[in-house]
Amino acid sequence: MIMIVFDVVVLAEIWPFSSSLMLWWAAAAVVPLVMHLWNRQRYQSTDWAATRFLHAALTKQSHLDRLRRWLLLATRIFILVLFASALANPRFAPVSLSDPVSANLTNTHTVLVLDDSYSMATNVSQEPLFSRAKQAARDLVGAAMQGEAFTLIAMANNRGPVIRNPSFDTARITRELDRLSIAHGAATLMTVLDSVDEVISAARQRFPRLTSTRVCFYTDLGFNTWSVIARDNVRDRLQRIGQNAELFVIDVGSSAGGNLAVTGIQQRQRLVTTQTVVEFVAEVHNFSQQDQDERPLKIWIDGQVVANKKVRIAANETAMVKFQHRFRTAGEHQLRFELSPDRLLIDNECWRCVPVRDSIDVLCIGGKSGAAGSVALAIEPRSTDPVISVELAAEYDLLERTLDEFDVVFLCNVGRIGSDEAAVLGRFVEAGGGLAVFLGDQVQPDSYNAWAGTEDVGRCLPGELGEVVAPTDLSTGFLLDPMRYQHPIAETFRAVPGSGLFQIPTYRYVRLIIPKSNGTEVVFRFSDSGDPALIEQEFGQGRCLVFASAASMQSVDRNHPQRIPWTILPTAGDFVSLIQEMLMRLTGGRTVGRNLHVGALLVGEFEPTNHIPNCQLFRPDGLRQVVKGKWSTEHPERFRWNFSRTQQAGIYRVEPVAEPSKAQLFAVNLDVQTGESDLRRVERSLLPQFFRYGVHQPSVNSVGLTETPEREYGWHLLVAVLLALLFESWLAGRAGGSGLRFA
Repeated sequence: MIMIVFDVVVLAEIWPFSSSLMLWWAAAAVVPLVMHLWNRQRYQSTDWAATRFLHAALTKQSHLDRLRRWLLLATRIFILVLFASALANPRFAPVSLSDPVSANLTNTHTVLVLDDSYSMATNVSQEPLFSRAKQAARDLVGAAMQGEAFTLIAMANNRGPVIRNPSFDTARITRELDRLSIAHGAATLMTVLDSVDEVISAARQRFPRLTSTRVCFYTDLGFNTWSVIARDNVRDRLQRIGQNAELFVIDVGSSAGGNLAVTGIQQRQRLVTTQTVVEFVAEVHNFSQQDQDERPLKIWIDGQVVANKKVRIAANETAMVKFQHRFRTAGEHQLRFELSPDRLLIDNECWRCVPVRDSIDVLCIGGKSGAAGSVALAIEPRSTDPVISVELAAEYDLLERTLDEFDVVFLCNVGRIGSDEAAVLGRFVEAGGGLAVFLGDQVQPDSYNAWAGTEDVGRCLPGELGEVVAPTDLSTGFLLDPMRYQHPIAETFRAVPGSGLFQIPTYRYVRLIIPKSNGTEVVFRFSDSGDPALIEQEFGQGRCLVFASAASMQSVDRNHPQRIPWTILPTAGDFVSLIQEMLMRLTGGRTVGRNLHVGALLVGEFEPTNHIPNCQLFRPDGLRQVVKGKWSTEHPERFRWNFSRTQQAGIYRVEPVAEPSKAQLFAVNLDVQTGESDLRRVERSLLPQFFRYGVHQPSVNSVGLTETPEREYGWHLLVAVLLALLFESWLAGRAGGSGLRFA
């Protein structure tokens, strides 16, 4: 009886039943056994003459009869156990050989490919899809048999496979799976297939006994990653891989849903001071087919909420959210826009680093007395409490001044530029400085052209200088054409169509010759001739603007008897606005590298204290890392450092080891243009036929695929009970009628 009870308990553990308690009726199987033992005690043996002959006749059949009787007893016990099992209604999910991933394969190399792009951070039933993928992969590893090898690839990891060589240590594979986290970037399918091909080939060469290979993709089938599977080159690559391995897709995603994302933050003023009000514009995109009304948006500055806004966004549209703020203190500041939570939290916030200065420092160099006076006055017309610090200097001071102390340099009618001056100006612009060049009657074009095309000294002139152009009719001159106000500088004057800037003539200018495809933008042209009047080009982190005419009325045509001035633009009221817009355009070059996307390189310079060229970097997750610097070749008194592992979005803080007060902030944001915030999915029908497909759900088997529907087998067992009863009746008749006699 003890054995029967034990068997019932074990059976309930290894085979699922709808009503496991009904199995206790199987204890009735002890009844035939008890009756058997009881009947053995009722009979007494009496030896008398007649039975001796009968016993001798039946001796030959006794062994067969005994076997029949025990078989009948076992049949009756089996009928009772089978009937109890039928009452419990057993359930069983049959395993098919066509299941997408079959576990427990020996001599098998399994390539685990986990999609760790940031769309996998989408929450479904309060669980990230990435957690589902890792759990499904862990289950597959846990079901492995001895001799099975694994390699591991993270799809958004641009540094290659996580485990490159086949590993037979399942504990190590599990640890690496546990360490994996969401990458704040996108996955490129072709790059992933390169890695898959690489690890398969390496495994075949290193372990020839691994004769079977399977590649398991755990992914959400995001549209931005998997839509390329329709291309012929991708399908051909998959088919070549499929010749050496079985390909499986385990879908851990869910139906596509809406999502909102803060895609970026822009600011008009590149260089911010404590005296100015700066305007920020956040872009919020709606990745869904439904309009979103009154979505809360928080604005944080330096860890404090400073504003709350409501955002309305039409379906598949972008809303612009404007915010103005004045920073009262100079130094490093951080700005963050944060949306209310939705399914995908990772793209609900966006950061911007805002270095703030007390003032803007400008150096104006004139080729002759008064050449830069009009520009200096236009830059800072206030004599008391100036926001911008302006210094006037002569042409010969260019090499004697440290240009790194200034944000912008204006050259006004400077006669010639030598190689030394060109090298100094080139390094200044490359490092993020702004350079504005006004021409005039003292300019020697050949001198400028010598350094315009010389890259070894730091070229920073957008074009070459040609001949001086004069109008045929001196009464009209040349007027500026804003070219439909396409450039940001011209855009400022769109609201003033009758601006005097475009009504006042210019009588002399130098023809600017722009090389083809060199990235030069034309801001203004001269309306009559069509020649460029103001051009712009970026060099390194800085910019250069060149105006074809003069900045003052002191530049005159000496060959003309009336000594006609080159231009009378300084008399226009909007000349001040033009100079201010040029200044705004040229400032802030040194802060360009402070706001980047995930994966970008952080670069900076410090003046070391105590000759320690090292700095410490604090990542968004709070971890600290020491970054070693190298002495800068351009600035021997500084050291340059760089950091490339910006795989996490957020604020990075970098400070010199010896002087933490000189810290710099860097904002690293998601590149939403990759499409990861768009939660659309590819259709299963788009997958090639040689891909074997499975769906992961919360109730899954050990390999991470949907279980086949469970079947109930209670009625099958009842049929077996009926057949067993018929067999028992036939056997009882063969054993000697309705009763049994026990010896």
